[in-house]
Amino acid sequence: MLLTPSELRTVISVGGNLILDARRYTPSEMRTFVSLAKANNTQITVRNPHKYTASEIRSIASTGANGTVTFDYADFITT
Repeated sequence: MLLTPSELRTVISVGGNLILDARRYTPSEMRTFVSLAKANNTQITVRNPHKYTASEIRSIASTGANGTVTFDYADFITT
């Protein structure tokens, strides 16, 4: 079941750590998630961050505290 952004914000607000896919959420939504994670001492992992620009990634990262957000490039292969 895919949760709505509002439902995800609730999960973060009650202490849930999440792994989110950049293909499903705008940079603005991701910044909101990271901001809530920072406020609630939780963590967000962003899969497929290559879908965002470098500027958007910097903006998302600066929204959180150290360790609040992780960008997962493990599945991104360049040739």
